Amino acid sequence: MKISNVLGVLLLAATVAGCSKDADQAASTAAASNKPAASTAKESADTPQSTVAQFYEYRSKGDYAAAYDMTSEGYRGYYDRQAWIAAMRDFEEAAGGFKRADVKSWSPTDKIAVEYGNLTANERVVVSDTGPYRITGLAITAQDAASDDGQGGQGESRGERITDPATEMTFNGVVESISNNRPKDLLNRMEYEKRFGNRTPWHLLAGPREMTLLHFAALQGAADSAAELIRLGTPVDVLAEHDSTPLFLAACAGRMETVKLLASHGANVGRLNDQGFKPQDCAKAQGKLEVASWLEAQSGGIAKSPFEPLRRLEAAAGTKYDELCLAVSKTIRSAPNDQQTISQAKMLIDGGFFSQGDSCFVIEEGPPDSAVHQMNAAIRGERGRGKVMGSILAIAAAVGSTEIVRHAVEHGFDPSGGFYSYTTLNGQHGSGPAILLATQNGHADVVQLLIDKGADVNAIDSGSMRHLLDYAEDPEIRRMLAVAARTQLEKSR
Repeated sequence: MKISNVLGVLLLAATVAGCSKDADQAASTAAASNKPAASTAKESADTPQSTVAQFYEYRSKGDYAAAYDMTSEGYRGYYDRQAWIAAMRDFEEAAGGFKRADVKSWSPTDKIAVEYGNLTANERVVVSDTGPYRITGLAITAQDAASDDGQGGQGESRGERITDPATEMTFNGVVESISNNRPKDLLNRMEYEKRFGNRTPWHLLAGPREMTLLHFAALQGAADSAAELIRLGTPVDVLAEHDSTPLFLAACAGRMETVKLLASHGANVGRLNDQGFKPQDCAKAQGKLEVASWLEAQSGGIAKSPFEPLRRLEAAAGTKYDELCLAVSKTIRSAPNDQQTISQAKMLIDGGFFSQGDSCFVIEEGPPDSAVHQMNAAIRGERGRGKVMGSILAIAAAVGSTEIVRHAVEHGFDPSGGFYSYTTLNGQHGSGPAILLATQNGHADVVQLLIDKGADVNAIDSGSMRHLLDYAEDPEIRRMLAVAARTQLEKSR
């Protein structure tokens, strides 16, 4: 997929959004930008606070077209105008109609409490950093998390993240017992640990991809082990990465016996993950049609959540976002200093399609990125680095695209940031700044540029705990970093 093709589609969408004056009424759910764009709204607001107030005034009047026109170019590139209008209208109708918004409580970090006829929602509104101020993001969630599960069910719970190697090693051993679906082995392993004074609640811990033992049991179809873990007290709808429940993973893998077991213990068959999909959607996508059909039959009587139209809209926008990230990643890696690549990257940064918080770019492909692979690697004790993701500044630094790095830093990106992240093959996480990638790959021009712009030269990779200098094989880069370190030390005194 070429970046020009994807970019052309998104820019066309943004242009149509800006020019359609007769569109119906609209609304939105998430953010993609923090840069201003040309306004087509009926009035111009001159401060972030007045921009938010105007946005809600339009919505209170049902003028969703004008509200949509207050969003940025980057936002409109991801969110189709007509779909946005329809989703917001459907949501507000299902929620009982817009009543009032506590706009005075808005700040860049605080949510707004918005009252509808049937519920109160928390709405986070993101506004561009500079004028003319535009709405760059809108996320709407239920004020009471438990009321937004489509079933009036339970609140959210997650496993406790493992932080020390000894616990991690034992956890992996317990996972191996589960993969054999021998609950006696599972209990014997836990009892063995207790005898040596280790009273860790294994059934409540989270390993690779935030998965608990119940998630592993569900994924492997280990129904007997799953039943034992539930008996021990694991919440049946405990969440892993992407808000995936054990039922979601069991459905994706086509584990009918485990699906029925989890449902019999009260698992929410209608719960959506953070990408807007139900367990039955994943089962259908994976060709597990018998499981999908059974789940659809079980969820037939469940009332739809008012938030479902927003989630569908978010899922569609997420697909566009992922496609663009993938296309840009491939183009920058294959032709980092090509003039067309540089021009298109600059256009995306200027249009607000990507901010320094977007870490969707694939810097290194790594091995297969799947829950099964992560589990098997954890069992085998593998520790190599998996897929490396990061911001547009990170990928540009990694491949030595000096012009893209310069443009990003000069347009608000933190020279000490541009972070990348990865997960090792056994599930441990690591991260570091863009300058570390440039150093590791020997791009002296990029390293010097970031230093000149004020990058911190005392950075480390949190996964390996190695200092920036440890990655500098190029003598010239080592010299640059040493000089910069002395200069920064002197300034700090």
